[in-house]
Amino acid sequence: MSRPHFFALALGNPGVRYALTRHNAGWIFADWAVGSPRAFEPRISRALVAEGHGYVWVKPLTWMNLSGEILAVLRETYPDWEPRQTVVIYDDVALPLGRARFRLQGSAGGHRGMASVLEHLGHERIPRLRIGIGPVPPGVPLREFVLSPFQKEELDVLLEAFPRWLEGLERFAAGAVEEAQRLINTPQNRRSSP
Repeated sequence: MSRPHFFALALGNPGVRYALTRHNAGWIFADWAVGSPRAFEPRISRALVAEGHGYVWVKPLTWMNLSGEILAVLRETYPDWEPRQTVVIYDDVALPLGRARFRLQGSAGGHRGMASVLEHLGHERIPRLRIGIGPVPPGVPLREFVLSPFQKEELDVLLEAFPRWLEGLERFAAGAVEEAQRLINTPQNRRSSP
């Protein structure tokens, strides 16, 4: 069985305490994409791995702020690993809940997990899928907000958007970058009540 050519690096914090927190939006999306958290196995050092939809899905077991440490493991384990064929998936408070942005490169935008990835990479040329979890309510500290769990209705908003974002990633892996960006970056009209 041939190994998928593309990688999806989902950022989050390990442990049951953080499983459904906003900061783990990347893990939540990855779990959904492969069908279940149980699909992930400890096949490489310091990470859980699963395959599906043309991707090797990787969830680093480091703390979010140390996410970039997994890059050395990927280089060692997968000799043909390339940043341009890797999508980093993570939460973004600057985007409203249910929105996402797909870009081929850029800064970390204040996200410490992504900052760690870019620090270990040495440049900003790596695709990324930013999942909106904002806005932060007035008076709520940022750390408290991102480490708090999603409400059920908030998860429902994400689950409604996930199929479109996954289709976008599939288009990206097929070489259709503009289609991927259109699918992921264009807001979806929420279904109206009957």
